[in-house]
Amino acid sequence: MADETYVTQFDAEPEFWQYLGGLRREDIITELIQNELDADSTHTRIVFDVTGFSCEGNGSAIDEDGWTRLSFIRGAGHQAPRKRNRIGVKNHGLKTYFTLGDEILLLSAGMLFKQTLYCDGPDSLPRPGTFERPIRDLDAPTVGCRVRVPYRTRLLATSVGEPLEFAVPAAEMIETLFEDACKDIPGRFIGAICPGVRERYRIEISHHLRGKVTYHFRCSPAKDLRGGGRLFTRTCTVSGDTSNFPPSLREKAFDFVVQLPIGSAHEIPQFYQAHRGFEQRLPGVLLQRERQYPRRVTSATQ
Repeated sequence: MADETYVTQFDAEPEFWQYLGGLRREDIITELIQNELDADSTHTRIVFDVTGFSCEGNGSAIDEDGWTRLSFIRGAGHQAPRKRNRIGVKNHGLKTYFTLGDEILLLSAGMLFKQTLYCDGPDSLPRPGTFERPIRDLDAPTVGCRVRVPYRTRLLATSVGEPLEFAVPAAEMIETLFEDACKDIPGRFIGAICPGVRERYRIEISHHLRGKVTYHFRCSPAKDLRGGGRLFTRTCTVSGDTSNFPPSLREKAFDFVVQLPIGSAHEIPQFYQAHRGFEQRLPGVLLQRERQYPRRVTSATQ
């Protein structure tokens, strides 16, 4: 009807705290490495020290769209440009780091950017906010991105919406987070290795008391199969000085291509798009590459 008027309103802060309260700190490592993979990093280093944790890789530096996206405390796709053809597109994963700390510092391309849960100052009531623009920083890397999150040092209690509390992380909990990550990394990230897409990747993760573990991911050249698809081998070689790090991993992998419906608007992350050989066989067709793991062999060989 002509006299109908609509507005789009969103009481963002209470919803943000509820969203934050539903996040799992166990997902921190996954989100850190996923961002590194989206930046095409080949080497990622994660450190849990006494006062906080950090992550740094050698991938692409944050670009202009990335800085704009970071200036939105949550969400992307309309006012904030979202990632294209990548795994993480919603601008949500970074917030997982707030489960351990009140500030997220991002250093890249000679610049510093901060997201915080105390945008009115540390002595004020909590309120989430970000820098509007990055600032120059002489210590920021020119290649890749360095993320630094100091641990929370006092209880955070929300002042709007549903009352929620975010505790100070205990040292024992940080150690458990590190130990669980050490066990999970080989099986969780070996799937990021694929011929012609990402053939090598190295992850180092360390704890100031528990030591360091290094993971070297590699894959063999792919063998085209007569009936379609490709077969290849990928490995994760594990070494370290911790008391209990996981065994190395080796598996056979098979990938193949499926055709999406004509006219499909489904966006395929670049990693899952069909490689060049398949595109030449089926020109003009939007393809998605799927992976199957028919056999997994665990090896303790270092």
